[in-house]
Amino acid sequence: MFGACGGCCEGGGSGERGRARVTPDASSLLKTIKEESSVAETAIEPPLRDVVPDPPMNEPTKEEIPSSVKEETPDETTTEPPTTTEPARDGDGGDDDNSDTESVAPLGNQTISTGLSTPLTKHDYKVSAADVAEVRRVLKSKQGWSVRKHCRDGRVRLRVLKLDAAETKLSWKDAISKTIKLDKVVEVRLGTILDPSTVGISNKRPKGTAGTVVLRRSADGQKIAKRAFSFILKDRTLDVETADEDECLKYCGAFQAIIEEARLKTVAAAAAAAAA
Repeated sequence: MFGACGGCCEGGGSGERGRARVTPDASSLLKTIKEESSVAETAIEPPLRDVVPDPPMNEPTKEEIPSSVKEETPDETTTEPPTTTEPARDGDGGDDDNSDTESVAPLGNQTISTGLSTPLTKHDYKVSAADVAEVRRVLKSKQGWSVRKHCRDGRVRLRVLKLDAAETKLSWKDAISKTIKLDKVVEVRLGTILDPSTVGISNKRPKGTAGTVVLRRSADGQKIAKRAFSFILKDRTLDVETADEDECLKYCGAFQAIIEEARLKTVAAAAAAAAA
C-alpha cells in the first residue's frame, strides 16, 4: 500500500511539478515572442520617399561652389541695329551731320592739296581782295553776320555767324554755342553746284542733283538755291541762306579764301611741331 501510494503520489507529484515547470516556460516564451515582435515593429523606419540622398563626398553642393568658379551662362547674342546714311542730329534744331562730302570735285574745279586728310575743293567765285577784307570785318565784329540757317529737320532758323580772332573757327549761338573748325571744311558749295555724291544713284536724275541733303529737303530749296551755300565737312554740313545772290557769291568766295588760309596754318603748325 505504502509503496503503491508512494509511487502514485510520487508519480503524481512528479507530474504536477512537470506541468508547473512546462506551463510557465511556454507562457514566458509566448510573452517574450510578443515583446520582441512589438519591438521589431517599432524599430522599422518609414519609407524614405521624401529623403534626398546626400551628395557624394567628393562633389560640392551648389551652395558650396564659390561664385568665382561657377559656370557662367553665355550672354545672348545681340545684333547691332543697322547703320543708316542719315546723320545724327547735333542738337541745333536738327543740323545735318551727313558725311556725303568725301567725293571728288565737280568737273572743271581745282583741287588744292594742303597736306590734310581731305583736300579743299575750290570753285571760281570771282571774289576780290576787298570783298574778302569786308567779309572778315563783318564776321569779326560784335554784331557778326546774320543768316537764315537751314536745319536737318527742314526748319529755318535765324543765326549770327562769327569768326574768331585767329580766323580758324566759325561759331553761332543757339541754346549753346556751336563751332566748326575751318580747317576741317573741305568745300564751300553754292546751292546750285552739283553734289558729286548724287551722281548715278538715281535713275530719275542720273547726272546728280545740286546743293546738299539739307537744302534739297527744305521746302524753299529750289527758290533759294542761288542765294544759299553750304560748308561741307566730313561729318556734317552747315547750310545758310543769305539776303541775295550777290551777297551769297561774295561770302562764298571770301569763306573759301579764309578756309584755305586756315588749312595752311594747320599744315604749317604741324610741320613746325614735327621739326621741334
